[in-house]
Amino acid sequence: GFGIDFEPRGELLLTRHRDEPGVLGQVATFLGVRAINIGGLHMGGHEAGGAAPAQPSEALALYQVSRALSDDELSALHQLPSIVAAQSLSLQG
Repeated sequence: GFGIDFEPRGELLLTRHRDEPGVLGQVATFLGVRAINIGGLHMGGHEAGGAAPAQPSEALALYQVSRALSDDELSALHQLPSIVAAQSLSLQG
């Protein structure tokens, strides 16, 4: 039920999070501490006519990152209170 525009390539981090101030900063700090650079950031909101999100106050963020996150890093990211879900994607081609 979310819409987002981006060029599908490289290493990506997709998050679904509560739509509240400071979330992007928390994720950016989390990545920076782990020496993961952010090459781009794309935000997605609820798409008109699509299915409603699980919570009305949720949003998506798609980070183009310098490397894939490990399972341990994804588990640690899930510990941030605002993160609902996070997934590391690798799109080569």
